Amino acid sequence: MSRMEGAAVRTMRMLPWLLLFAASTLACSRRPQTAVMLEEPGYSIQMPAPFTKRVDEQELGRVSIYIAKVGSRVFEMAYSDNLRGVELSPDEMLGALQSVYVGGDVVMRQAVVELDGYPGRSLEIKGRGMIRFLRLYSVERRAYHISVLSREADASEPEAEDFFRTFQLRGPVSRNQ
Repeated sequence: MSRMEGAAVRTMRMLPWLLLFAASTLACSRRPQTAVMLEEPGYSIQMPAPFTKRVDEQELGRVSIYIAKVGSRVFEMAYSDNLRGVELSPDEMLGALQSVYVGGDVVMRQAVVELDGYPGRSLEIKGRGMIRFLRLYSVERRAYHISVLSREADASEPEAEDFFRTFQLRGPVSRNQ
């Protein structure tokens, strides 16, 4: 075998590894390189990518929503203040929010959770080819909603759990008015 043929054989043997390296490099380059810390009075959370903010006026108050998209996944952190004088217990608040998120979809898993002594719920909701991993917390008169929504094929509970772990309460809750 000539030197040229030997080099060609070595290159051919390495080709699968080179393709695997190129594919993994390309996959990594598609992911956002910079996570963004969102810090507001009362909480902080590490968003996995730059985010957009939207404020919706609802019947009972204002909902502030932060959304980051990574591939086919949508990472959301929202909070709402019970501003309009309706008194809801933490359990009633969590139940009302759960009903809004579930709608006609199916709750695959549900658990009672807690964050710094405040009550919450952890849900996995399936519907219309999508999976939503959701955490709801009732803190004083504020509700926090943290979720990861993705196509069923792309759903990653460990990724959602990593996102949820970045959420922290900080100091007193501030009211947006």
